[in-house]
Amino acid sequence: MHPVYIEQMKAYQTFKSAKDVRAAIEAHLSRHILTENQLRVLRVLEFRSRTVPGVAMVKYSTIAEVVGVVRRTVIRAVNKLVALGIVEKYGRTREARGGDGANVFVIVPAQVPTDDPQADTQSEESGEPVPSDSEADISGPEEVEEVEEVKDSYKDKDIRYNVSGARSLQSVGKTVQERVQDEKEEDNKEKDTPLGEKLPKEFIPADVPESFVSTAWPFNRDAVKVANLYDRCKLAARSLGDNGVREELAVEAFRVSLFAMKSRKLRGDLAGYLYGTYRKLAEEEMAAEARRAYFEDNGIDLGAFFGVA
Repeated sequence: MHPVYIEQMKAYQTFKSAKDVRAAIEAHLSRHILTENQLRVLRVLEFRSRTVPGVAMVKYSTIAEVVGVVRRTVIRAVNKLVALGIVEKYGRTREARGGDGANVFVIVPAQVPTDDPQADTQSEESGEPVPSDSEADISGPEEVEEVEEVKDSYKDKDIRYNVSGARSLQSVGKTVQERVQDEKEEDNKEKDTPLGEKLPKEFIPADVPESFVSTAWPFNRDAVKVANLYDRCKLAARSLGDNGVREELAVEAFRVSLFAMKSRKLRGDLAGYLYGTYRKLAEEEMAAEARRAYFEDNGIDLGAFFGVA
């Protein structure tokens, strides 16, 4: 990221480290029930806020591509996070060409629990400005979606956790379940294809290598799903500035991600986990390549350097 942008983001910084950001997010999650999409969007913002702890500069469209949902779903998820006080959003203007730039998302520090009944009232009467809902890549007023005022129909004390930390929707009543179902139904409507059915293997794009297809197909017998999974690897490669997807790493990343899902260690969806897994593997391999290139360029014998005969 350009140093100028980093300096601009530091103006919003409230955390000292990524560890503090994670602790704040977990504290928020202990008090609020989030749908799957809302949680995935929050995790993307957390990941993108590592450079400046707690501050992410990113577009809705970028988040949608990473999470694997439509842009409108991301807007709804962000609006909910803002309404719950988990995230603050600030519009940003491009200085060179004018217009809206990428939004700045700020993770809000978690409030310390208090028994003072006036605490919530004081917070509501603090008069803090509500962040603008202008969007970075909006091209017309018809695409602007205002933040709706959301009133939760459940209380924090109704939220229960099991030993593994997974929240139970049954404990917070039917309203939350209905919200989750409505969101899924709306997403499905927006994603419906004319065929309305799974596509056979022959429809998988030619740029998806056979090794990846043969590994992923038995578990996702739909050309669209397999292609979308490989797209996550391409997106991760682009985010690293790599020339392309490393085929062996893509296959390995899928295996690791699938194992995590089957082991119930995956929080979120397979595509999002695959993105992070591939990115981590590629980062490690690129770092190793850079070290080897350095030794070769400087005429250093690797065996002698590491004391290997």
